[in-house]
Amino acid sequence: MWDNRPHHPEIPTHPHHRHIDGEVYPPPNPSLEDFLKRARSLLQEIGNHNA
Repeated sequence: MWDNRPHHPEIPTHPHHRHIDGEVYPPPNPSLEDFLKRARSLLQEIGNHNA
């Protein structure tokens, strides 16, 4: 999950980071376009589960 809360200052892209399986990583490219693509994907997954 994408996160921009400033609670991981050790990440080089601080405050932007991702949580994956309990670990914290810098995002591959912290751009607005990437964020929106991921958000769209998550919303589609939610829609598919509720269908």
